[in-house]
Amino acid sequence: MLRVTIQWDPIRKKGIPTRSELVNKVIKTVKRFDVRRQGVQSAARRPIEYEEFVNLLTLVRAAQGKGALKYVVSSVLTLQLHMITRVHDMMQLKFEIFSPNVQHPRSLLCQLRWSKNISEERDAPEQILLARLDPCVCATESSCPCGDDYSGKFILRFWEPP
Repeated sequence: MLRVTIQWDPIRKKGIPTRSELVNKVIKTVKRFDVRRQGVQSAARRPIEYEEFVNLLTLVRAAQGKGALKYVVSSVLTLQLHMITRVHDMMQLKFEIFSPNVQHPRSLLCQLRWSKNISEERDAPEQILLARLDPCVCATESSCPCGDDYSGKFILRFWEPP
């Protein structure tokens, strides 16, 4: 193991490389660019843009040879957008969580009780699922419940307006 006091020897290429003058100059330059925000743009996650989401739905619905799966995926994505949830929360949907909204007849009420942040009944308020004017991203128009599978999970069916 190298000793801490050993400097970098450029001729023999031995020692601690971070003690090299050249390496320290590069590190200092990189830090300066980072502070000035002149480096590469951040690769951090960012929210999806509306146009990107519409393009994703278009690609999913245009998938060849996928059968009903493409409609299920597009319906799940559309509902996920409206309810602002994670995909694994969407896979837990069941019929009983949807109910008609008495105050607004053109909307539905939905309650997600299994999200990771839900520990009490009051943590899961009812959400209102509204229809959208754009049929491409309208959750009530592009998807509707059609039945339960054997595990009791919610299944979605694509519905095209006449």
